[in-house]
Amino acid sequence: MFKYKLSIILVFFIYFSNIFAQESTPRIITFEENICVTFGGRDGVEYLIIKNTAEEDNIEAKLLSIEYMRDIQTRNSTIITINDVFDILMALAFEGTIITERDDGINVCNFPNVRLEAVRLIGELNIIEARMALIEVLRYENEMLIIHEAIRGLLRNWSNTLNDEENNIINVYMNRME
Repeated sequence: MFKYKLSIILVFFIYFSNIFAQESTPRIITFEENICVTFGGRDGVEYLIIKNTAEEDNIEAKLLSIEYMRDIQTRNSTIITINDVFDILMALAFEGTIITERDDGINVCNFPNVRLEAVRLIGELNIIEARMALIEVLRYENEMLIIHEAIRGLLRNWSNTLNDEENNIINVYMNRME
């Protein structure tokens, strides 16, 4: 009888130890799950996509990154916002003017269309960093269409709060456009 009880206890012990052992072994995760965990979920991966496409040397990739940023702004994402990618947007707005990449003395990444779209998106933002960025665009940009878009963005969001220096800069460009 004692051997019978001991064998039943041993069977239960082995059975329950296997159950607990299965729960404590780590679950194998997929590559996609690992990427999402590493980079902060779907939105972290989306940030990496925007950053990497903006750093490409071709115009299509840069325009695609601006479209991603415009999509973030229109869908009002709460996890990744336009403020999170504002530095990328700034780099695109100044690429070819302040930020230059040269190959044998020639500016390789001079894409006015990209700068125009970036300035247009910055002009839609109502944050102080956008105001300062648009003023910097007026200081360093040579393309009149981009300058016009920067002025539109400034007057749309901050027409009542511009200081004298900013008003003077805008007036100089407005006179040049006439």
